[in-house]
Amino acid sequence: MMLSPVEPVCFFQRQFASAIKLLGNIVRWQGLLSNDIVIQIGIDSLLNRYLILGLRTFTDPLVAAEKCKMISNVLPRSWLSANSGVAQLEMFIRQVRQITEKLKNAS
Repeated sequence: MMLSPVEPVCFFQRQFASAIKLLGNIVRWQGLLSNDIVIQIGIDSLLNRYLILGLRTFTDPLVAAEKCKMISNVLPRSWLSANSGVAQLEMFIRQVRQITEKLKNAS
């Protein structure tokens, strides 16, 4: 059976959305588990390994920006502050900056 070109894209979109939902569920453990453990599982293992790789595959910077917004919406606000000390977010921050530059160049 041959897959249409749309089916893999839909599958990828569902997997990406599920990974964001999983990230949100993981960070909800903040306060119950050690912050280091939550960061290791949520940021190191899920965001930096899988979600950022997925962000890099989006060719449309508007879509990538929307996905970045979805990710930032599930992260604890305390992690997103300038003095949070969550160095593991550096890869995500760099990716957001790259997408921002693409948006600036496109307009």
